[in-house]
Amino acid sequence: MKILLLTFFLFLVDNLKAQVIDTVGNGTTETEYNYITKAYKTDMEEGRDVKSGYSMKLIHSQKLNSYEFEFYAFVRDQKKEVAAILAIAKYTGMIKLTNYFCIPIKNNELEQKYLKEVTNRTDPNMARFYAYVTSELLAKKWSADIK
Repeated sequence: MKILLLTFFLFLVDNLKAQVIDTVGNGTTETEYNYITKAYKTDMEEGRDVKSGYSMKLIHSQKLNSYEFEFYAFVRDQKKEVAAILAIAKYTGMIKLTNYFCIPIKNNELEQKYLKEVTNRTDPNMARFYAYVTSELLAKKWSADIK
């Protein structure tokens, strides 16, 4: 079951990158990946702006039971292109938990790193809801493109 869920999840992530983003850059760098997964949280907690030269654009947010999900395009301001997607997954139950994931673009090495982080840092329920929210986001994008 876990393998099936992960396979479905990878399919959704690839389609999210292809369908939601109109202007994609040359690929996510290691520096950008590390900023999103490590430094971004600290910057927001300390009231600082997003890394110089970049901005965040909200793509989608959704709440399911005790889980909240937000997806942002991490945009290179000078080139007006998306460097990566920030996914914030929160559990708001008795034990608060927030995960910051970087969905990399055009970087196979970082995609493998992302997959490991998602599978190691999320409980099975969060992973299920995360896959569901991602699939809803894709369905909304596809239906908007068809109209």
